[in-house]
Amino acid sequence: MRKVLVYAQKITRKRLLVRTDSAHDALETLVELRRHLKVSFIIQWNQRKADVLSWCDRAF
Repeated sequence: MRKVLVYAQKITRKRLLVRTDSAHDALETLVELRRHLKVSFIIQWNQRKADVLSWCDRAF
C-alpha cells in the first residue's frame, strides 16, 4: 500500500481516494492510509471478523 500511495502522489498533487473491499480492512492498512495527509479512504469492513466497537478502537 505504501509504494502505491507514494507513486500515486508523484503523479498528482490532488487528494487521492482509496476504496477497497473487506479483504483490505486490516489494521496495518488503516494505519498506512492515515499516514498520508492527502489520502481519503473508504474500506468495506467484514462484520464477521470482529465486533464494531473493537474494530473502531483498533483502527482509530
